[in-house]
Amino acid sequence: MVTQDILEPLRRRGERLSVPRCLMIEILYARGDHLTAQDIQHHLRERQVDLNEATVYRILQWLKDLGLVCRPTWAGANWCTR
Repeated sequence: MVTQDILEPLRRRGERLSVPRCLMIEILYARGDHLTAQDIQHHLRERQVDLNEATVYRILQWLKDLGLVCRPTWAGANWCTR
């Protein structure tokens, strides 16, 4: 499973893998397309997880810092997996 292939190295590195972080990784890699923060929030709500937009952006930034997602620099660009 792709998600476990991503999560296991993060666990070994000692990264904090909260439920919201794990779900966001799962959503991003399962969808395989470009998503906005609002798209991600929608998918989280479908799973009964309600995160505010600031938290979604913090997790996205964490994933970006780890090199797992990217966001093109032009205005309105969506997040995508690497």
